[in-house]
Amino acid sequence: MTRFVPLTAVAILSVTAAFGAAHAQTKSRAAAVYKPQQGISLDIGAKRAVGYFMSDARICNLTVLLADAMVDGDETIPAPARLQFDVAAGSDVRINTTEGKMLAFACATDTKSMTVTALGQMAAYKPKR
Repeated sequence: MTRFVPLTAVAILSVTAAFGAAHAQTKSRAAAVYKPQQGISLDIGAKRAVGYFMSDARICNLTVLLADAMVDGDETIPAPARLQFDVAAGSDVRINTTEGKMLAFACATDTKSMTVTALGQMAAYKPKR
């Protein structure tokens, strides 16, 4: 019986470690790397984002169109909002959707690529009145 307890603990730790590794891999898949002029297309819940970036000497010139996702049978096309950013090499810009989710666009230090990451629910501060 004394051997059963340590073996159970080892089994639980192994399963926990395997789950943690799988969870970390899932999070890392949320990031994608894009080259200049490569199309970016992302579904963010009820929103859709499409865009691209142009590489400059020290800046990634990012253009993103953000709109409601189209619904089957819907005859109207949602009007997009056009967002343009000059993202300095080595820095990022974050776009917050109305659902509390964010997209992070990080410009590489050589401006030859951008890494796009979908971030989960962000905290918000609501002052008391």
